[in-house]
Parts: sequence; structure tokens; C-alpha cells
Amino acid sequence: TLRERDYNIVFIGDSQPFYMCQHLKWELESSRNVRCVQIKQTLGNETTLQAYANELKNATENVVIFNPSGLWEAAYGSIDKFRANFQRLLDHIPSGRKHHQSFFFAPTTAVHPIVYGNLTNDDRKWSMTQARVREINT
Repeated sequence: TLRERDYNIVFIGDSQPFYMCQHLKWELESSRNVRCVQIKQTLGNETTLQAYANELKNATENVVIFNPSGLWEAAYGSIDKFRANFQRLLDHIPSGRKHHQSFFFAPTTAVHPIVYGNLTNDDRKWSMTQARVREINT
């Protein structure tokens, strides 16, 4: 388990990865090996893109899990712009990574009406449905 090994993990992403990271800290009963970085807004926002790029470039943890604004992109962004900016983001993963450092992209999940009951009435979040999220993840 993580408690028994010398792994360090960082989660970088919007609210969903941040919640997962907080839950992991709670499960481990420690935050010693886990760092949570929350970044919101779409990758079309240059400041947001640079925040992700800096975190990826400067990560010292053995395991880097990142979800670049998936739900923000599904709700407010452009899928085509996301694809181009996602590629730019991948270019910031250091090629000379330290020994045993792994980077993982964590795809986003949809917001389902059963979880967010007002989804159909919320004109700013209606697009966070499965079809649009599937498009973001491909």
C-alpha cells in the first residue's frame, strides 16, 4: 500500500481530482505522501494552461496524476481548442524525468442529472453531459 512504500503522489486538476486527492489523504490518515493542486478554468485561458504546465514541469513526486480542467472544458470551453492546448500541455512533461517518475492523464467524468438534479435548468452546465465529456476524453 501507499503507506508502506516510499511513493509520493500529486493530483493536479479541477475540483474532481482535488476531491479524489483529499479522499486519498483521508484514507491514508496522512498527507505526507500526497499533494493536491486545484486549478480551475479552461485550458483556453493562457494563465490556466501555464499553471498546469508549471506544475507538470516542476513536479518532484514519483506519480503525477493530472486532469486538465475536464469539466470546465466540457461546460465552458471549446473541444477543438482543448485538443490543441492539451497537446501543448503534454509538451511540458519533462523528457528527462527523474528515476521512477510516471505521469498519468485522468479522464474527466460527466455530471449526471442524478447527481446534479438541476442540470437541465442550469444553462451554464447543461453541456457537462456524457456525450460532450466523451468528446473531451477522445
